[in-house]
Amino acid sequence: LDEAAEGDYVMSPGNYGDEAGGLFGWANNNPSSKNAIYDTEFINSAAGGGNVGEMMIGMRGKGKTEESREVKIQGKDGSPLTVYYRQMGELEEGKTPIFVVHGLLDHSWSWRELLQTMSAAGQTCIAPDMVGSGYSSWPQPGYAFDFSEAQVKGVFTQFLDAIGVEKVTLMTQGFVYSQYALLWAMENPDRVEKIVVYNTPLLPGIKLPFDLQQYKLPIVSNFVAQDSMRSERFLEKGSAYALSPEDSDRFREPFLESMLPGLAIVDLMGRFDWDQTLTRVYEGFYSTSIPKLVAWGTEDPYLDAKDAQAFCEATGTEYKEIQGIVGFLPQYDYAESSYNAVKDFLRN
Repeated sequence: LDEAAEGDYVMSPGNYGDEAGGLFGWANNNPSSKNAIYDTEFINSAAGGGNVGEMMIGMRGKGKTEESREVKIQGKDGSPLTVYYRQMGELEEGKTPIFVVHGLLDHSWSWRELLQTMSAAGQTCIAPDMVGSGYSSWPQPGYAFDFSEAQVKGVFTQFLDAIGVEKVTLMTQGFVYSQYALLWAMENPDRVEKIVVYNTPLLPGIKLPFDLQQYKLPIVSNFVAQDSMRSERFLEKGSAYALSPEDSDRFREPFLESMLPGLAIVDLMGRFDWDQTLTRVYEGFYSTSIPKLVAWGTEDPYLDAKDAQAFCEATGTEYKEIQGIVGFLPQYDYAESSYNAVKDFLRN
């Protein structure tokens, strides 16, 4: 970067943007990369400086707000891993907490407003960052952790054991981690009192968004793993509203700090069977006796409300439409309305 006379930064000439060339020039010469990495207006406004290091320093750890907690679990071969989580309300004997599981490219930050809303209504809420996400440990895939279905499900069990919680109401939203959480719930009905599903893939036959398919593609996956702004773009594209600069910083932060969160997604997606998982969730919902509710934000460009309704009709699951303009991220788009859609179910 070169420093301009007025104190801002401009890009030096190089192999990027419209000038990108060579065998892999396409990786830089596309709207996504040009907007993500070479947006000098963003660089100058994000952290008051002209390099990624200053940007990282300016945003580091600011998402660790007062509800933050941490606990240790075991990874592969007993390696210690940290699970960061948010807790609002106190854990009490005889009171079932709400256990929130986020989706891919997300973490617990997007749930804060809904956690506050539910906590103010008397609910105790716990929302971990999955291993490889947010402020939890970022283990190198294949060493301290394999991002397989079995190990991801093991995180749910170990985490709840570590904080001393026997039974939960499961609440999910998003892709992959949330889908594994639903399978975990139906395999452990003694630990799950109720299930609440916000915009999560459910109906067999629906398509995985191309943004996520790219993590499965040879060569391409190595590029998208390094895209520090992919998370915020994916979430904002799905949301009914633009992300605030503060929220964008939170979603960008892990991917700026390290390549490991991106590599975790590549490993996770390489092991993930989309069609089989949808079928197993469908069959599980059809047969389980756990009370369950699907609440849907209808302005979702990734997951059609009609598919969610068809799933609920086929499996005998209660369905509610969330009122207002709500997209893929109900917990972020309109926390109050999202809670209103489920509060009677939670209380009964």
